[in-house]
Amino acid sequence: MIPPVSSNNYDNNNATIDEANKMGLESDNNQYQLNDYQPVSKNENEWTCRVCGFGSPNKSVVENCHPVSQLDRERNTAITNTENGHVGFVFPPQMESSTKDLLEEIRAAIRQTSEATVLSAAADVIVRHLPARSDERQAFDVFTHLIWLQQYQILPGYPIFRNITESERVSIQEFCNAEGRFNGSVTEAQIRESNLLKEGRIYRAKVLSVTQAFFDQFKHTDNGFNLLSKWEMSNPPQWAEIEFPMSVPFAQPTSHNTIVCEARNWLATHPVIDWACAPHVIGSPQVTEGETKTQSPPNPGKEPSADSIYMFDFAGFTGESRSNIAVIGCVVADEDNRELVTKLKHIRATTAVALVVVPNRKAIHKLIYQFDADELLATPAAPVEDTKEYYARQPSIQAVNNELTTRVPELDHIKFVTAKQLIDEIVTPVDVFSDQFRENSSVSE
Repeated sequence: MIPPVSSNNYDNNNATIDEANKMGLESDNNQYQLNDYQPVSKNENEWTCRVCGFGSPNKSVVENCHPVSQLDRERNTAITNTENGHVGFVFPPQMESSTKDLLEEIRAAIRQTSEATVLSAAADVIVRHLPARSDERQAFDVFTHLIWLQQYQILPGYPIFRNITESERVSIQEFCNAEGRFNGSVTEAQIRESNLLKEGRIYRAKVLSVTQAFFDQFKHTDNGFNLLSKWEMSNPPQWAEIEFPMSVPFAQPTSHNTIVCEARNWLATHPVIDWACAPHVIGSPQVTEGETKTQSPPNPGKEPSADSIYMFDFAGFTGESRSNIAVIGCVVADEDNRELVTKLKHIRATTAVALVVVPNRKAIHKLIYQFDADELLATPAAPVEDTKEYYARQPSIQAVNNELTTRVPELDHIKFVTAKQLIDEIVTPVDVFSDQFRENSSVSE
């Protein structure tokens, strides 16, 4: 899940589709700019955001919710179906220019090749940019760089996490160990002992990510090759300088980014969802004189800043000329429960459904238990003391969803799904959401 950050005039500098191309992501020819319409409406004494239905007596609070310029940027980097060629995320504009140029060169090479030769196309570019080595480290250097590209979701088909034993794709390690391809080899011991790599898990599969040590090691080389691209959202530059707030995934591991892409693409298959993006930005309610808070701040005792925003992992929209947000999603693992509940309560103030993606069913039981144990809910989640055991007795995840939303009204907008359900295609978006989007369609009327 993406943490909240502060912004500064983040709705400035509207980006165009051409700018999206420069960021390293080809645009769908069928994409369009959102119509220029009044983003807020007034009903009696309350202003309402036409995109998400959030309401407040203060017009500026609602105008900060979904500025049209921000929505245009997300729309330009969205997917409209799962087969339109979009892979990964938009490159952040504050990424060092030589790194961005390298990634764009790799993407261009991949577009010119077949799925079977993706690794070869990417490796050829990497080798041209890395300094020549006379020792046996070349294979491992290329290996770590391919893991880096995998983490950024730049390599189609990687990481391999679905049907692992039956996959016809060669693994990155096998590719780097091919006879005569590179100097040296990549061993399990090297991977295990290297401080450049760390291991994560996507359901059944173990996946690798690069560490900060990787960026530190390759930050400066003789040919100016700079990989400093990890941006901490807790310390962003001036938001007016960031045309695309799409940088967050680049500070996340492979396991997180892969599930975000899976969830985004899965959501786009729903017949009512017109487009989906990752991540998604919402202006958080500002606290102004004479107006009470609509939610608890992420940090207890600390007032939210006047220009703060929430960032979510993905979102899905219905409608075309007047897009309405239907689903707002979080991919969670080890999260700050207070922050997560704050975000979920904010989603409830909109007409959207909250989709929470967790690793497995036990993680759902644990999360509900923690909500209860940390006293973050106004209503007990279970009629017994052992919350985990109570929800473990439910016959299905859908039953867990139904039980929780019935017992805890403040979470009646939440749906849990697991990474297993997405990866194994156990459920479809229609299964999960049924008829819930119908009421959302009235927001733009």
